[in-house]
Amino acid sequence: MSWESRQVGARMSERRIGTQEPTVTKLLEQAFSQVENLPASEQDAVAAIVIEELASEQRWSESYAKSQDALARLGEKALAERSAGRTRPLGTW
Repeated sequence: MSWESRQVGARMSERRIGTQEPTVTKLLEQAFSQVENLPASEQDAVAAIVIEELASEQRWSESYAKSQDALARLGEKALAERSAGRTRPLGTW
């Protein structure tokens, strides 16, 4: 594994687990090893996919965290409707 790959892996791990100690899983090392053998343009394509996926996950996590109050209100409303007899089991329409 190249120094650059190790640094990317370390930064990814730091973000995920909040440590400063670089850690890379065996599977991620294996992926880096395979990607290192690709031409530069393909390495960049893989990197772009990984970066976009991480950004998407971050957006989802932030959106989910911001929605907790609304989800709690919807849950309370659903439970109240069920208690009042205004719901039916799924598939009985």
